[in-house]
Amino acid sequence: MKITFANRPLNPNGETPKNFFAQTLRKHQEERAISAAKASIFDRGNESVGVSFSIERAHSSEGAAELFALTHAATLSAGGSANLDFTSGEGSSKKTYTLESAVASKIKITADSLMTATAYEFVGTSIIEKQ
Repeated sequence: MKITFANRPLNPNGETPKNFFAQTLRKHQEERAISAAKASIFDRGNESVGVSFSIERAHSSEGAAELFALTHAATLSAGGSANLDFTSGEGSSKKTYTLESAVASKIKITADSLMTATAYEFVGTSIIEKQ
């Protein structure tokens, strides 16, 4: 699977994403009236979609891994919201899905020798199939 955020590849060397997870998130409102037996729950709509995954990368040196760990998150979150694209398959079975108006809500990077492991969490408005 190829993943790009704001047209920037997150796995340019074909690294396979691990722990891939997608979920819908909805806002609700609870009202707890005095003396009421149960709380009232209201669906406020405001649905969003969350996607998380991790990518491990090999680097040419420990310094390169450390530099990546220190700078990668800042370069992604500096641009604000953008589309997050997921492309899989080949030829006629190739499909791209987009998390629209995605924001990087959390990026955690660990560096160990020549390797980095990056855990990404994005939240966006909806996932659509790109034509």
